[in-house]
Amino acid sequence: MIWKGQTLDTIGQYLDAICAIYKKGDQQEAIEFTGLYLAENEYALENIGYISGYCEPETMVGILKLFGVRHPVFGGPKEMAAMTPERAFEIGRLHAAIREG
Repeated sequence: MIWKGQTLDTIGQYLDAICAIYKKGDQQEAIEFTGLYLAENEYALENIGYISGYCEPETMVGILKLFGVRHPVFGGPKEMAAMTPERAFEIGRLHAAIREG
C-alpha cells in the first residue's frame, strides 16, 4: 500500500503509519487510511486491530477507538480497558487450544 508517498510493506511500516495517525488524533485520516488498506486487503480491519497489539495498552485502546476496529483475539476498546495480564494469558491459551483442536 502507498501511504503519504511511502510504500508500506512490513508490519513495522504499517505500525508506524497507524501510530502517526493516532498521535494526530485525526479521524478523517484514519478513515482514509482504512479505506485505502481495505481496497488492497480484505483483512485490513483485523490487521489494524492486530497491529495495535504491539503498542502500550493505552495507545492500543486509542487506536482501536480511532480506527473503529477490534483486536482479533482480545476484542474492542471496552474489553481492552478491562484487560489484565492474567486475562490476556487465559485468552491466548484458549485460542491456542482451539487451534490445536
